[in-house]
Amino acid sequence: MKKAISTLPPRPSSSNDMSIRFKDGDLTSTLKQIDEKIRNLEVSQSQSNMKLTEEKELLKKLGRLKSLKREWQAYEKSREKLTAMRARINELRDADTLRFPVIQELQNAVSKLKLAVSLNVDVSSLASTTTVAPDARQLSRVIGSGGKNVNSLESTHNVKIEVERRDLTIVVTGGADEVAAATKAIEAITTSVEESFPITNKSVIDYLAGNRATRLRKLESELGVRLDRMSSTNSVQISGPPEGVNSAKSHLTALSGSISSHCLSLNSRQLSVVLGKGGGE
Repeated sequence: MKKAISTLPPRPSSSNDMSIRFKDGDLTSTLKQIDEKIRNLEVSQSQSNMKLTEEKELLKKLGRLKSLKREWQAYEKSREKLTAMRARINELRDADTLRFPVIQELQNAVSKLKLAVSLNVDVSSLASTTTVAPDARQLSRVIGSGGKNVNSLESTHNVKIEVERRDLTIVVTGGADEVAAATKAIEAITTSVEESFPITNKSVIDYLAGNRATRLRKLESELGVRLDRMSSTNSVQISGPPEGVNSAKSHLTALSGSISSHCLSLNSRQLSVVLGKGGGE
């Protein structure tokens, strides 16, 4: 297209001494004027007794008019060719516009099929949900360091997770049940809160830390939260959904009121009896 435009011959210049009114896009009118001028000059040449200088001038005008006629014909021919090319380009553009949705639909179908194969589910059962994180910090918690959390969620629930940081969206795709479970896990992360709960009763801290912290882990499982014992501040860091955090605080408050410690002074023999052989009792 650019090449055709660059090779388009220039518009023929007007010639005032010929009294021809040029109309761009109206070749018929322009050529009609030129032909009429040529015909009049040829009649004058054949019917008049001219001096040599007059005849030379007439022939010069005839030559200019015939040359001008050729220029206009070439110019109009190129314009017609350019118009045809523009029409063809528009046809192709319209065809591409119609073709693009079909190609896009096929590409989406192929991508969907590949995902179904990778997840080992039927393509017809694929479902998808979109979760919006409250803020960038919560989104980062879903992603995890180096994508660790996302990879774990995908592996655990057999789904595909796509994260868009710009609009804080998390798209989960897979089987309906798997998507529901993964979405629930993600929502638990995005809606979770953190609170530091002070415990003044040291016996509670020792109780939770006892037996290799199995009591702490059991409490986490029951309440659906994460509990981290902060021995330096005599507190417990609680992380999880708001309702779970509140339940954990209530439970720890109850423990603080029900657990107490009493110090007994024992001699070595009495201590041995309490501990038993190997500490088994």
